Amino acid sequence: MIAQLSSLEWLRLHENQLIGEIPKELGQLRGLRALDLEQNALTGKIPRELGELQGLQYLRLTANRLSGEIPKELGELGRLQELRLHGNQLSGEVPRELGRLKALEMMFLGKNQLHGPVPRDFGQLHELQTLEMSSNQLSGAIPNELGQLESLRELYLSGNQLTGEIPQVLGGLKLLRHVFLHSNHLEGSIPAELGRLHALEDMFLYQNQLSGELPKELGELRALKQLQLADNKLTGKIPEELGQMQSLEQLFLSGNELSGTIPESLQQLKFLKALEISRNKLSGLIPKDLCRLASLELLGLSENQLSGEIPPEIGQCKAVERIYLYDNQLSGEIPKELGELERLQDLYLARNRLRGFADAEFGGNQLSGEIPKQLGQLKHLVKLDLWNNNFTGCLPKELGQLHQLQVLHLSDNQLSGVIPEEFGKLKALKTLSMGNNQLEGPIPHLGDCFHLEDLFLGENALNGSALSELFLSRNQLEQEIPKELFGEGTAVEELGQLKSLRYLQLAQNRLRGEIPRELGQLKALEVLSLDQNDFVGEVPRELAQLENLKQFSLAQNQLTGSSYRISSIWKSNTQLEILDLSWNAFSGDLGVGLSVNSLKHLRYLDLSHNNFHGGLAGLVERFCQLSPKGGDLQELRLNHNDFTGEVPACLMQFPKLKFLALNNNRLQGPLPEVNTSELVILALHKNQLSGVLPKGLKQLKHLGVLTLHQNFIGGSIIDLSLTTPCMDNAKFITGPLRCWQIKRITGLLSFLDLPIDRRAVEANCPTLWDGCKALNGSANVTLHRNRFSCQVPESLTSGVPVTGLVVMGNLLGDGSELNSSWILPEEKQSFLYYSKEIWRSQLSILT
Repeated sequence: MIAQLSSLEWLRLHENQLIGEIPKELGQLRGLRALDLEQNALTGKIPRELGELQGLQYLRLTANRLSGEIPKELGELGRLQELRLHGNQLSGEVPRELGRLKALEMMFLGKNQLHGPVPRDFGQLHELQTLEMSSNQLSGAIPNELGQLESLRELYLSGNQLTGEIPQVLGGLKLLRHVFLHSNHLEGSIPAELGRLHALEDMFLYQNQLSGELPKELGELRALKQLQLADNKLTGKIPEELGQMQSLEQLFLSGNELSGTIPESLQQLKFLKALEISRNKLSGLIPKDLCRLASLELLGLSENQLSGEIPPEIGQCKAVERIYLYDNQLSGEIPKELGELERLQDLYLARNRLRGFADAEFGGNQLSGEIPKQLGQLKHLVKLDLWNNNFTGCLPKELGQLHQLQVLHLSDNQLSGVIPEEFGKLKALKTLSMGNNQLEGPIPHLGDCFHLEDLFLGENALNGSALSELFLSRNQLEQEIPKELFGEGTAVEELGQLKSLRYLQLAQNRLRGEIPRELGQLKALEVLSLDQNDFVGEVPRELAQLENLKQFSLAQNQLTGSSYRISSIWKSNTQLEILDLSWNAFSGDLGVGLSVNSLKHLRYLDLSHNNFHGGLAGLVERFCQLSPKGGDLQELRLNHNDFTGEVPACLMQFPKLKFLALNNNRLQGPLPEVNTSELVILALHKNQLSGVLPKGLKQLKHLGVLTLHQNFIGGSIIDLSLTTPCMDNAKFITGPLRCWQIKRITGLLSFLDLPIDRRAVEANCPTLWDGCKALNGSANVTLHRNRFSCQVPESLTSGVPVTGLVVMGNLLGDGSELNSSWILPEEKQSFLYYSKEIWRSQLSILT
């Protein structure tokens, strides 16, 4: 019916809920000057018949679900002034025929799936003012022909896969106001000719591979408001001339290799709101006059090599909301003038340096003294990070006045005294981290911190009586709870009310008594770490309600209870990835009560140093029912118990298993064949195993530690391919994160708002950045006190050193001297192995 409206000039149906395809009959409306179908739910292809609308001036199809290629017939629309196709699902190459649209002023093709080059024919669009092709998959170089677009005011090519250099000819586009070329693969230097773009207001070149020095000519851009060059490979000094950009509001140079000092001239940028020059190699002092910048809201100087003290003049930055100074070489005390910054929301002075695990040096801040109580005046503060410095003294109770505070990191300092009760009034708090200090006394009431998600108080000297005595807030008591009920001080109160709590870390304290059953009310809990305390009694059954629990550690306490109690709780925690119950007094047969569902995500299981008994079959059979066998299990530690029976054959077929410790039990029978290619450590010593070495040991290319001593294994010692052992430390944890959870991302400080220690991560998580190649250690093998005989292989490794004990307690040799290089000199005593001296004196019984 619309096709019959031959006199129709304007058809505007934008922002409706139209569906279906665009009728090709619209091509019959010869008088149509404007077709506007934007922001609907239209699908299908753009009809090529629209190319017959010779009088069309405006074609607007933005924000639909159109697919297919852009019809080349649109190049016949000689009067077209606006072409808006962005925000669809268009594919294919951009038709070069669009370069015929001589009257075109605006072209919007962004946010589609277009690929191929930017057509050189676009250089003929002399009336074009806006060229927008961002967020596609365009490739190739930016054509020099774009330098012929003398009317161009806006150039948007960001978010593509463009390569090559930025054309110098763009510097001739005198009317250009906005240049967005970021998030591509552009390389080479920034053309000095861009300094001739005197009308330019925005230059976005970040996230490319640009190199060389910053052109001083950029200082001529007096109208420029935003200069964003972050995350490139720029070198050299920051030019003093940048201080001449009198309209500049945002300067982002972070993530480059810039060196030298911060130019004094930057203090002339009176309209500057954001100065972000983090992640470079800048040195020297923080300019004391930098905060003459009355409009400054963001000051980012982190991850450089800045030294000296934080200037007290920083208190003049009255508009500042975020300050990032972490990971430098700053020293001295925190200036109390920071307390005058009424708008401050984020204050990061910590050491964090986990920037993509690159070749950064370790340096770090060494801020010292007491934490100024004036920080309690920062009413708008949201994040305060003072982690990993040398702060001493007590925690200022004034911090309890920061009612908007969400993140408080004070870990890894030398803070002492008690945790102020005022901290329990921080109702907006989500993360509280104060581990590895010298704090003592009870944990304050935290029941009002309803939004608390992460709580890290480990490695202090916190104490208190039985925790369960303090979970009484959810009752209907009408009188005060007598203080005498708590014994010597109090500990954790009202934790059961923290419904949003995800991480609870109380390890390495002096907490005692039984584990409170009210912890079972923390339904959102993902990490529960109570290890290295003095807890006694059984594990509460209520912990079975923690269905989201992923990491559960009770190691090194004095807990007791049967394996049935453990299994009944364990089988409900079906998301578990880490379970560490080592160094307690649990007992019983592990095969009782377990379910396969409770094992499917398990990566690390440590039940060592307990009193478990019986066979391994019940536990292992459930792992064997997973697909693949063993599921995700990488480490299994069952050593130092009282297990008996044979080693299940299926156990040696877990494809992801890297660490297996069954030593110090009473296991018997032959060693099953080994078919787990990832195995790095195999500890089976001090059992009653017999038989011979499985041939599959030869195929273990990652095996670095093999301990079989004090068994009854016989036969000959086979050739092995031992190597330097390399694997992540599964017990290592920084914040709530294990090695496999830490990603190679830039700016990990903002990741989950958690403190991360780069040096500790590098030492404990070598596989994150292939650090195994740099290891120079030796392999280890212990085979002594068995029943091995015959000659010894000349080598057990693929070229790495090996430390081995093999001779004592075996009957090795063929009468000649043992010359294998991997055998310790102390063992090469002729009376220890079957040598000529032994044969002549008939003293072989000594071996």
